[in-house]
Amino acid sequence: MRSPRELSSIAARGAFNNAESFAVLEGLGLDFGRYSFEIGSGAICLDTGSCPSRGLFTVPIENHGAGDRRIGIERRFVKDGVGYVESRVITMRPGETADAIDPEPLDLESLFPGRTDLHVVAERPRHHWDHSP
Repeated sequence: MRSPRELSSIAARGAFNNAESFAVLEGLGLDFGRYSFEIGSGAICLDTGSCPSRGLFTVPIENHGAGDRRIGIERRFVKDGVGYVESRVITMRPGETADAIDPEPLDLESLFPGRTDLHVVAERPRHHWDHSP
């Protein structure tokens, strides 16, 4: 039997992802808000400081907690059947927003000749270990 991607260790009789059978936690009075952080959606921003202009793919992360947080970030890639891991640790102050990944450059093409306000991504992003065309 093939296991699903997500497993629930507290499900009854070894059931996978059966929310109705999860244990109910009551009366703990815990506030996990001080540990909260939010990972935003990836976005492409226009880098007008480069020539020609290029896009930068970023993923914002914000510390909603009450104290400094050390956050470990791993990115996993697969190329030609071989897995690669890129990891780093960042320390964030309360309320601070940072990039979860190093901004990834993207080549852009002007969508209409003579216009500099509309672009399309010219190719899929390349990672530092991927030098294929």
